[in-house]
Amino acid sequence: MVDLAKSAAPRDDWRRRCMSDLITLVALPAMWSGGDLFQIGNILLDALRAMLDVDLLYLRLMLPDDPALVELARLPTSDVAINAQEVGASLDSALGPLSAWPASATLSLGQGLMVIAHAQVGLGGAAGVLVAGCHGRLLSQEERLVLNVGANQAALAVNEAARHVGQAKLAAMLEERIAERTMELATANVALKKEIAEREQTEEALRQSERTARRLVDSMPGMVAILSSEGVVEAVNAQLTRYCGVSLEEFRNWQHADIIHLDDLPTAIRIFNEAISAEQNFDLEVRVKGSVGDYRWFQVHGVPFPDPSTAPWYVFLTDIDDRRRAEAARAANEQKLQEIVDAIPVMAWAAAPSGEVEYLNEPWLEFAGIAADEADHWWAVVHPDDVAGLLKTWEEVLQAGVPGEAEARIRRRDGEYRWFLIRSNPVFAEDGSVARWYGTNTDIDDRKKAEDKLRHSEMLLAEGERMSHTGTFCWQLATDEVIFSDELSRIFGFDKDAVITMEAVATRIHPDDREVLARRRDEIRAGAYNPEYEARIISGDGSVRHLRVVARSLEYPDGHVECIGAGQDITERRLAEEARDRFRAELSQITRVMSLGMMTASIAHEVNQPLSGIITNASTSLRMLAATPPNVEGALEAARRTIRDGQRASEVVGKVRALFRKQPATLEPLDLNDAAREVVGLIGSDLQRNRIALRLDLSDQLPAVEGDRVQLQQVIMNLLRNAIDAIGELAHQPREIALRTAITTEGLVELAVRDTGSGIAIDIEQLFTAFHTTKSDGMGIGLSVSRSIVEGHNGQMYASSNEKAGATFGFRLPSYSAPQILATGLGQARTRR
Repeated sequence: MVDLAKSAAPRDDWRRRCMSDLITLVALPAMWSGGDLFQIGNILLDALRAMLDVDLLYLRLMLPDDPALVELARLPTSDVAINAQEVGASLDSALGPLSAWPASATLSLGQGLMVIAHAQVGLGGAAGVLVAGCHGRLLSQEERLVLNVGANQAALAVNEAARHVGQAKLAAMLEERIAERTMELATANVALKKEIAEREQTEEALRQSERTARRLVDSMPGMVAILSSEGVVEAVNAQLTRYCGVSLEEFRNWQHADIIHLDDLPTAIRIFNEAISAEQNFDLEVRVKGSVGDYRWFQVHGVPFPDPSTAPWYVFLTDIDDRRRAEAARAANEQKLQEIVDAIPVMAWAAAPSGEVEYLNEPWLEFAGIAADEADHWWAVVHPDDVAGLLKTWEEVLQAGVPGEAEARIRRRDGEYRWFLIRSNPVFAEDGSVARWYGTNTDIDDRKKAEDKLRHSEMLLAEGERMSHTGTFCWQLATDEVIFSDELSRIFGFDKDAVITMEAVATRIHPDDREVLARRRDEIRAGAYNPEYEARIISGDGSVRHLRVVARSLEYPDGHVECIGAGQDITERRLAEEARDRFRAELSQITRVMSLGMMTASIAHEVNQPLSGIITNASTSLRMLAATPPNVEGALEAARRTIRDGQRASEVVGKVRALFRKQPATLEPLDLNDAAREVVGLIGSDLQRNRIALRLDLSDQLPAVEGDRVQLQQVIMNLLRNAIDAIGELAHQPREIALRTAITTEGLVELAVRDTGSGIAIDIEQLFTAFHTTKSDGMGIGLSVSRSIVEGHNGQMYASSNEKAGATFGFRLPSYSAPQILATGLGQARTRR
């Protein structure tokens, strides 16, 4: 290109040529749209080679955050090839960092001395540098302008390549149009060089070029505005005009017109004014009003040309409303998610792939009483005894990259530690690596305490069952599944882990009691009441054991029925009861024998009376029969009295014989009043000898009781004998004994012996203790045996001190009901062993 500075043509000619070159540079993006840095650099250098009359062109391009460089070089005036990397290395070596390069410099670059000028690509040369060099001269102002515009276009191209924006279809269309226009511009360039003297043709070509440039700007896929160096809008393309629906005059008054949203306008004016003053690129995001009155978000990018006398500003508007809406929706979703995470009653957290905790939700922070910036020291609120184990588990989970869980105590803000179940779960990236960890802490303190309490209760239950020899069971009626406790399995002789069925249970039941088990099982299946019962089992070692069973059926809402119950091993109790009964029988026999001495005199007296009566009545009968005439009626009456006295003597002898024989007790309905009268008849001589008055108060409505006549009379005699002994020791008190029978309010038959003796001076319970006596010559077994007899009749014996003097001893027995009497017959007796 002819050096315009030395040209004698008018300034209008070089201005037209400069404008043509600038238009050509503006059209270059259509050629390299979608291309890589190498393609962009080649196109730019080829264009500059045709525009500038220089000896060297060097271009360095780079993408942000990419260490790779694209270096290209041209020698427009020579066909000799040049190494771009060597040129770049020479420049860096000679001039140092790009930020320190001077506006112009004279260097030796292998082609002799050259005067070079450069233009930074992007802000501060972030995208590279464009260098031009000439032998022996400086670049003209116009050449520098072209060089700067080329650098700006390269910066835009690098930005476009870095952002990967553009539409393929429109880019192809634009590339085709740019190619056609480039051919036209190249032809026009040649024509302009040949017809430089023809002013009118040049001006017409310039006007045509301006119209073409305007059409080119209008054909761009985006919205473009051209501003003067003072920031006044000089032109806008058709797309921007159609969108806003306002005139060019309104665009020129954009700072006061209703074009930019009022909330964004102050910021836009400030950034724009600062950029105009500093002649620097600017970027901002504002809402621009459309022709229908709606606002959409736009990214506004302004690019200035360095020469304020010739270069305007180009402002590009890119619609980012959809992106902003998507970002707003995403932010709203994130805020909503944050609110949900903070609202759920669970302590949630998040951690980086390395395991560093980055987030604790509000319940977590509120519980522990810590701030959000303390999340990376979360272990400070973990119980000291749990920290090591928890960190070890966390490290193992991180290494395995799998979900995990652990339990630990975490300190609440009030200082109390509570147990938590800590669960962690990884979220994976597309490459399979862990992108993030999420987890929750669930308060299980109440559950842990309940589990401890349950374990303690189970231990107590097991120990209680073991000590009481009681086991529990559960029987599912639908499946016949049976579950035994450990103690019940031990009692039956089953292995601890053995599967137990009703058939297996039946095999351990004593053959004589299997019918009882079958009947009880059928009753439960029928839904009948199932009270307790006893059965014998044959244990694993062959021993026979007595089992007391209590069971109850439970029906659940879903309809299934199960039977729960308990079985107690009462073998030892049964053996003890049998030993006790044998001991009681022996003791009773001893008591009878010991009482024989005291009863001998009474028995002799009683036997002597009927014998004397027999003799007297027999003599009387003989005298009456010997009389003349014989007194037959009198003799008959005397004979009847003889028979009565004989029967009485026989009864006395029979009772003595029963006393010395270990005959089983005979239970029969008896009248307690009659039994008492017979005892009083036997002990009457003792009362007379001790000068004691006996007062009988026998109830006329007294019902019968069921018992052994001899044993109950033995108790009555013992009470009367003790009363006689108590009074016999006193000399200056009333000597009286009262024997009373009555019916209690509970319907029991009561017999009481009340004396006026010395009373009770010791604990009443000790009186009924075997071998405990208050008499100097007593053995202390009378009351003990008497209580055993009364309790053996399902009765109760008692003693109490009187208000004035003496004591009262007595017993109460259940009455023999009328239906029982009718069923058995009043005189029908049964034997109790």
